[in-house]
Formats: sequence, structure tokens, C-alpha cells
Amino acid sequence: MTSEMSNSYDLEEQGRIWWVLMTREKSSAGLIHRIWTVRVFVSNQEEAITFFHDVLEIPVILDAPRFGWVELGPEDDRAKIALVEPNPDADPIIYEWQLNQIGQSTGITFETKDIDGFYKKMKERGVRFHMLPQEMPWGGFMAGFEDPDGNRYNIVEDSEHYTRDYS
Repeated sequence: MTSEMSNSYDLEEQGRIWWVLMTREKSSAGLIHRIWTVRVFVSNQEEAITFFHDVLEIPVILDAPRFGWVELGPEDDRAKIALVEPNPDADPIIYEWQLNQIGQSTGITFETKDIDGFYKKMKERGVRFHMLPQEMPWGGFMAGFEDPDGNRYNIVEDSEHYTRDYS
């Protein structure tokens, strides 16, 4: 290969790379492109990690003890759950707010392909349910469960969620 051909290829490749970068930046500039994390305040981070990792089988993706931050979730770029202990060194108003978040509804809904299987497996592992699996008016099935701190979560089975006619 001559140096002229090599330079031509490099310029062509650089042009492709530039085009990808420019179009990607322009298409997403100023827009939200994913949910990064959802914080859940817990009284004991180690117990919460045991519950999420060992009981629910959600992988730990990031453990940053220096910051009191642990993320669990899928290994791809989907949203993660961040387990956070309230920080007693924070401003007293912020610390009190953080403490008050423990034992509340998180607004987090997980998805499963087998809600009855999930319910049975989790009951065997001692997970508390505040709502048994049931068919919902919109067509899917939902149950509600709690972590050791009483934080509440939902889980849904609904393979037709995005294809169902809701009109």
C-alpha cells in the first residue's frame, strides 16, 4: 500500500468518525437520553446490598464506599438503583429528610416474565409482600414487596404493555 492510499483511507475514516460524533452530539444535545440512577435511602447499606444482591439477585455494578454509594442493576446502560445511607454529616435539615425517606414507597417498578414464580421464590426467601400478585385493570399483573427497611416496590408481568390498545 502506498502512503498516498494510506492517507486517503485515514482521511476517509476520519471523516466517518467526525460524522458519527457530530450527528450523535447534535441529536442528543440538551436532551435526556436515559435514567441513570434512582436513589433508595436505607438504614444499613450492607444489609440492603445483601437483600438486593443475594435475595433479589440484582448485580452490584458500582461500589464506592468512600462516597457511601452503591449501584445495583443490569450491566448495560439501563437505570440502576443507588442504595444510600443518610449522611449524619449533612446539613441537619437534609439529614432529617434523608431519614424520613426510609420505609416509604420508592415508586420503583421492576419487571418479570413470571410474576407467580417471582412471588413464590421471594416468599421462600422471606421477602414481605404488601400486595399479592393480581391482574390489573390495564391488563398486566402486579405485586408489591418490601425491602428490610420497609421501602416499597412493585413488580409487573405484562408482555403486551407496549402493544396493547389503551384507547
